[in-house]
Amino acid sequence: AAVATAATALGTTLAGAVGLLAPQRVIVAGGVARAFDQLEAPLRDALRRQLPPHLRSIDVVAARFVDSAGLVGAIAAGRAGAQWWEVRR
Repeated sequence: AAVATAATALGTTLAGAVGLLAPQRVIVAGGVARAFDQLEAPLRDALRRQLPPHLRSIDVVAARFVDSAGLVGAIAAGRAGAQWWEVRR
């Protein structure tokens, strides 16, 4: 019950961000990514309840790098060189 409650709260919170930003995908990381198999169903149910129909197909996935995201980001920044903070299009 505690896991479902936490996942529902997270899904409700994410629905606000999705409604505001309309991203194509939400990537969860850290402990949420590690427990995603248990959190996914109640999280998606909360998103479906909270989002308007045109946003309900949002893709929610667990991060691939879970605990290494900071290291992977640092490597990517190092490879990008001195202008690493600039958005590339």
